Amino acid sequence: MTPWLWECFEEYFNRVGFEISDPGHVVGPAREVSIRRLGDGELELTAVSARHMSLRDGGFAPGSMRVLTEQARFGSRSGYEAIAEAVYLRSQSNESDPGDWQRHTAQYYVGRIFIARPSPPAVAFTIDWLSNVDRETCHWLGGAINDHVDATETRTIGDPLSGITLVRAGNGGLQSSYSAALEMVIGGVRVFLCASREGPKDHWPGYILYEGAPDEDFRRRVREVVGFTLGSGLIWWGSTALDRDSQFVWTCALSTSSYGRYRFEPADPPAPLSRRMENAVEQAEAGRVASALFEHYDEMDFRALSWNYWFAVNAPGHMAAGHFGAAIEALGEAYLSANPGFKLSGPIKDRREAKSVREALKKCLYSFNLNDAAAQQLAARIDQINRPNGRSTRQQLMERLGLGWGPAEDAAWRRRDAAAHGAARRPEDSIPTARDTVILRTILNRMVLKIAEASPTYIDRYTVGYRVRALSQAIDVDDPMGGK
Repeated sequence: MTPWLWECFEEYFNRVGFEISDPGHVVGPAREVSIRRLGDGELELTAVSARHMSLRDGGFAPGSMRVLTEQARFGSRSGYEAIAEAVYLRSQSNESDPGDWQRHTAQYYVGRIFIARPSPPAVAFTIDWLSNVDRETCHWLGGAINDHVDATETRTIGDPLSGITLVRAGNGGLQSSYSAALEMVIGGVRVFLCASREGPKDHWPGYILYEGAPDEDFRRRVREVVGFTLGSGLIWWGSTALDRDSQFVWTCALSTSSYGRYRFEPADPPAPLSRRMENAVEQAEAGRVASALFEHYDEMDFRALSWNYWFAVNAPGHMAAGHFGAAIEALGEAYLSANPGFKLSGPIKDRREAKSVREALKKCLYSFNLNDAAAQQLAARIDQINRPNGRSTRQQLMERLGLGWGPAEDAAWRRRDAAAHGAARRPEDSIPTARDTVILRTILNRMVLKIAEASPTYIDRYTVGYRVRALSQAIDVDDPMGGK
């Protein structure tokens, strides 16, 4: 098995000869255990016992929801160890053959499995296995992946110990090369985003290879910013660590359905990633954008942003505008929290004048003979009377960022409010709704690029021809054909 070709947890677990050391909720004693990844991305553990067992249910009512905390531990005679987490009984059966051999088979859902070799050495390389590495819609202008396999032939004649052995060293064995790698430096770590030929083709397989042993939080951040940069929602399947000799140190795999999906629709890059040609990605440009997003990750609360963004991209057409609007508002709140020096102003600019207005309104309120509950509720609203409304907040934030806001953005936002509050959408509204969604996604892209100073330009995918515009320039509804 070659641990850098594709995730190898099945080969290590099923061939090393693991036995259960701590069964947890796994029915046993089990004489055989194996694990596999199903077509929907979930992990399934199978345990076979050499006798009939009393069948039992999972102990939870159908349709109930809970956090899976059950674990099972495994060991092998060679010293390998494994732990399965979030283990849940899915199905079980008893069988008998004509020779009266009995067996019990139980299958379990597994949220995550981790396998480690004994006395592991230092990690030199870490690989995250991914799906949704989309190379179908653009050209990668980066590095190449070169595979070279040398085969050594030996023939022994006579006694194995004293006979004659002929050896021919490999020279120029199997070779292949394909352009499928983008090299970047993100957070001071050298990373390579690569497409893969070994994974399931219908999932667009690929991986990110890191130099060293960055922790899981760092790698998650890298996956999120790289996915946003390229317009591909990267789905993490698991990881493998290698030592300096490229030998297996540990590996983990997780059920991708725990993320909610095992495939996202592509969204296209928010900014141009090539200076030479359209529909292309240059590794230097992609690395610059991704690195800038990484540096401003906390300022934008990028973890929440990434989650909101990809579910908005894949939301039903009649609700996508509401999801993008919510993502825009969440990004604005994150930016304001990270920049407390920037204060939003209400309609009354002078604080003393605003205080006088509140006092006068409360005096007028208390002159009415209202019950205490009504008076308190209205008084609380008077206290908030000088807070900027949503429209004013957006205007001030966009002015602060230096981003233009034109009639196209304004109209799309009004229709977004209608969608978010349940306004009826009819089949004949499908095209205007889709166009509004593109505008709202573009607003979010521009805000992200500006906050991170990741790119001076953005791609206007609302305009025919996909015009490249300066970040400060709003979508021009009077320039429908684009230009650049």
